[in-house]
Amino acid sequence: MLKRIKGNYVFIFSIFVFILMVYKHCIVQLGVADDVWFLDIAQNRDLIDYLFERYFSWTSRLIIETILLVLLRLPSIIWIVLDSLMFVLSYYSMIKILNSQKSLRINLVLFILFITFPFSFFGSAGWYATTLNYVWPLGFGLYSLSYIQPLYNEEKMNILAKVLLILSLVISTNQEQMCALVFGFYFLSVCYYFYKYKRINVPLISILFFSALVLLFHATCPGNASRLIQEIATFYPSYKNFSVIDKLTLGVLSTFSYILIYKEIIVLAFLIIMLFKSIKSKKIHIILISLIPFLSYVYGYYCIQWNLDGFVNGIVSRFANSPEFIPYDIYTFIYVLIILLEVACICFVMYNVLEFKNFIYVIIVLLAAFASRVILGFSATIFASQSRTFINMFMLFIIADVILLFNIKPELIGDKEEK
Repeated sequence: MLKRIKGNYVFIFSIFVFILMVYKHCIVQLGVADDVWFLDIAQNRDLIDYLFERYFSWTSRLIIETILLVLLRLPSIIWIVLDSLMFVLSYYSMIKILNSQKSLRINLVLFILFITFPFSFFGSAGWYATTLNYVWPLGFGLYSLSYIQPLYNEEKMNILAKVLLILSLVISTNQEQMCALVFGFYFLSVCYYFYKYKRINVPLISILFFSALVLLFHATCPGNASRLIQEIATFYPSYKNFSVIDKLTLGVLSTFSYILIYKEIIVLAFLIIMLFKSIKSKKIHIILISLIPFLSYVYGYYCIQWNLDGFVNGIVSRFANSPEFIPYDIYTFIYVLIILLEVACICFVMYNVLEFKNFIYVIIVLLAAFASRVILGFSATIFASQSRTFINMFMLFIIADVILLFNIKPELIGDKEEK
C-alpha cells in the first residue's frame, strides 16, 4: 500500500486539509461583522461605481474586493469550497517551497502545524472579508514564491504554469503585506543571482518589477491615505503624533507582546525544536543557551496566563493596547534588551546546529515573518485589526519550524547547481 502512495503524500495530506477546512467553514456563523456591510453593497451597488469610489475613499484592494462582492452574491457553498481550496493551496505551496513533496515526515509535521493554527483568526472581521483579505493572498502569495527556484534555475515553464503564476501574483500582491513579502523574496533572489552569475535573470527581475509597481500603486492610492486619516480618528487618535521611530517601536514591541498573549503553538514549537537540535549537538554551552529563550517564553506564558508577575504583565500589556505615547523609560529599554538577548541566543543556537546556508534561509524566513507584522506599526489599526495581522507571520513561522527540524534547504532563494 505504501509503495502505491509513495510520492503522493502531498496529495493525500492536501485532501485531509480540504476535508477539515470544509468542515470548519460549515460550522462558523456567517453574516457577521464586515460581511453584513459588504453584503449590502453586493446587493445594492453597481460594482464599477463602487470600486471607483472605493479607490478614492478607502482602499487599493480592488481585485480582492471584487472577488469578495461576487462571492457574496453566490450560494455560500461556493465560498466554502473555494476558501477551503485556498487553505489547501497554502499547505501545498509550503511543501513545494520546502521541496518535500515526497517526504512523509515533512508532510506530516507541516500538516500538524498547519491545522493547529487557530481558525478563529480568519473570522475576526467577518468570515468572507477576513479570508478574502488574508487567506487568498496568503495562498496565492506562497504559490508565487514557490516559483522562485524554477525561475532561478531557468527551467522552462508551460503555458498553464505561466498563467497560474501570473494569476497568483495579481491576486496576492493586491494585499499590501503579501505584496511586500513577494517583493522582498524576489529582490533577494535577483540580488543573489546577480552576485553569483554577474548577469540579470529576466523572469525574476520581471516579477520584482511587477511587485514594485503594485507597491507603488498601494502607496499612491488616494483611498489608502484617506483611510489612514479616518482610522486614526476612529481607532487611535494619539497615533497622529507618533514619529517613524515611535511607529517602528510600537510595531516591534507589540509583536513580541502578542506572541506571549496569543500563546501560539507554532512559536513554542520553534523553541522546542531549537532545544531538541541543541541537545542533539551534545554541546553543553549550546544546550544552556537554547534554554534561555525556551524558559523565558514558558515563564512569560504562565505570567500572562495566571497573572503571576506584575512586572512581566505590565511590560507586556503596555504594548498590547493603544498607548497614548511611546514610553521611552527604563522599562521599555529593559524590554528591548530582553528581546535582543533572546534574539541573540536564538541566532547563536541556529548558527551552531544548522549548516550555514540553512541558517541563512531560516534567518530570512524569520525576518520576513516578523517584518510582515512589525510593518503594522505604520497603521492606526495595529490593535483594531487584532489577530488577523499575525496570519502571515505565523504561517512563515511554520516554514521556519520545518526547516529547523529537518535541516532542509527551502526554495525561497534559489541556488542553482553549477554545471
